[in-house]
Amino acid sequence: MNRIEIDISQQKVSVNPVVLVVMRTAMSISEPVYNPLQLPAPRAESVVVRKRATSPDKKIVNLNSMTDEEIAKAVIENWNIGDDLARTTSYKMKSKNGVADVEINPNYDPHAEAEYEATRNEYALVDKGYDLLFWISAKDAYYPEGRLNIVRGNKIGDDYDMDAEALVIQWSQEQCLSLGKLLLQQGGKSMEGVTDIESLRCQPIGFRLEEKKWLEKCRELMPEMEDVWKFLENKAMVGHEREALRAVKIAREESKGNQKVFYQVLRREGFPVRAAGNHGVGGVSGIESYRMRMVGNEVYVTPTKKENGKYFCPLCGAEVKSNETICSQCKVKIDWSS
Repeated sequence: MNRIEIDISQQKVSVNPVVLVVMRTAMSISEPVYNPLQLPAPRAESVVVRKRATSPDKKIVNLNSMTDEEIAKAVIENWNIGDDLARTTSYKMKSKNGVADVEINPNYDPHAEAEYEATRNEYALVDKGYDLLFWISAKDAYYPEGRLNIVRGNKIGDDYDMDAEALVIQWSQEQCLSLGKLLLQQGGKSMEGVTDIESLRCQPIGFRLEEKKWLEKCRELMPEMEDVWKFLENKAMVGHEREALRAVKIAREESKGNQKVFYQVLRREGFPVRAAGNHGVGGVSGIESYRMRMVGNEVYVTPTKKENGKYFCPLCGAEVKSNETICSQCKVKIDWSS
């Protein structure tokens, strides 16, 4: 997101827009604002959201099972460029005959149950007429980045059709919680109370548009984020996804299933991919199991040993020398401790 120049005591200071949102929150909210909907217990389900298990070794790309479109979205989300806004992805959710599926693997993602609960709450809010949702999932020791998901929901007969964008956010947990409180203070509703960052991860916050356009409502709630609303208004992510899809088709054709060549071609076509996935998206290999750990915001992987005695990076396949602490190809940190 672009930074905004503001004048404080005759000095110009560069401020991230979310800081302005938080400043407004701090001035207007002295106590936590929960604002849950009052629902009967046990809660009535508008849609049955089923858990669909994913492979324990789910990675960013599996050339054997994923479509070009699926790979292109994963590539955009993990595009190794400095512009987080450019990594915005769009996605759809829908139910069929009153049933919706959500992928979940607690062994792979410690936040899988929370995100399953958030999906259930999205359908429940839309069922009650809240057709604009904000779902905030903050970064932590497992997620090196956060996501702000903006969802528009429609009820069609007994089923639901939702369009959404997922924005990359680098905000602190405190900033994410402050934004959640601000949205609730401005009339947003959650299915249950928001008391801390983990309850926020489970609780999308819903608004009724009431004849307003969804971007008009976004601007009303968060005017400080105008660069985001312009980006979405111009549908800039559509062009990025189109270019990523083109690059994926070329890389798939030239690589003939070779993962290392696949990523080399993507890099050549302007889409270098981050060595380790983020916010629920795994690493880039999809070939072998390996150990990954987080130290602060840094990802470390253990190199794999081949029958010839040589070591290789499990993410990109490049050979790793015994004295190397960073992969020469994808730049991920190498962990020799195990």
